[in-house]
Amino acid sequence: MHPRPKPRSPPDDPAPLPPEPPQEGECCESGCEDCVWTRFSQARQAYEQAYAAWLDRIEQRLANE
Repeated sequence: MHPRPKPRSPPDDPAPLPPEPPQEGECCESGCEDCVWTRFSQARQAYEQAYAAWLDRIEQRLANE
């Protein structure tokens, strides 16, 4: 079984872009409450939700064509 190809973005509804992970050395490793890895994890979760919603919109658009 082959994985499904990633759908192409229509010009009026581009796919959301994933957040960039922190660069080496950005984390001070002191257990900060506002750690760059915590912010990255939150941004990643938001991206995954936005990407899933985008896929739903694309699939719906293709089904209606």
